[in-house]
Amino acid sequence: MQTISSLFLPLLYNMRHILLVFIVVLAMLSCTAVSNPHENVQAKIDSMVNAKLDSLNNVLRSKNDSIINAKANEKAQEIISKMKH
Repeated sequence: MQTISSLFLPLLYNMRHILLVFIVVLAMLSCTAVSNPHENVQAKIDSMVNAKLDSLNNVLRSKNDSIINAKANEKAQEIISKMKH
């Protein structure tokens, strides 16, 4: 017949592992939960820069589209005039 301590020893051993895993997970979560104020500032700067870049890209895309359309119209007019002659 086994003694009470021999029955609970494996259970205590497993509880130690569970407790150790819990402590490690809790420590990892607490480390990631700390917010770095520099990251927040950097995120805001990145957002502002990206908005400015999007605005500039839209302006340049619009200019390029108008140039392309003008060239396409010129080419179309040349083709039409050649077809008439």
